[in-house]
Amino acid sequence: MVPEPPYYLHLGLPSSRYHPMLPDWIKVVWEGVIAQQPDWNLRCFEYDNNCGFVVQDQITAIKGTPGPVLLVEPVQTTCRNKLLERISLQFSVMVEDVSCEDELTSAVNQSIDAYI
Repeated sequence: MVPEPPYYLHLGLPSSRYHPMLPDWIKVVWEGVIAQQPDWNLRCFEYDNNCGFVVQDQITAIKGTPGPVLLVEPVQTTCRNKLLERISLQFSVMVEDVSCEDELTSAVNQSIDAYI
């Protein structure tokens, strides 16, 4: 059962050194996808310099603002697997390698569609 809105897309992102255009792509995704759906919000979190993140912090945030999770590669395998094992039964979690704005937009749309 999907919780009541608002919904949040939790977008995990590598440092812009891996994808220098990523900030511009996120703006396009916000304007073209998320902002067009009034029940949806975008929550971004950036990985550390080793492409990792504090798993428990993200789990707490995701449970506090329910919605799907999209992790953009590269992401540490250990962090990805811990997150998947702890929340994948409750929330949709996708891991995608994106190389352009269109691929990010497509991945965001797939994440949203998998959740609702």
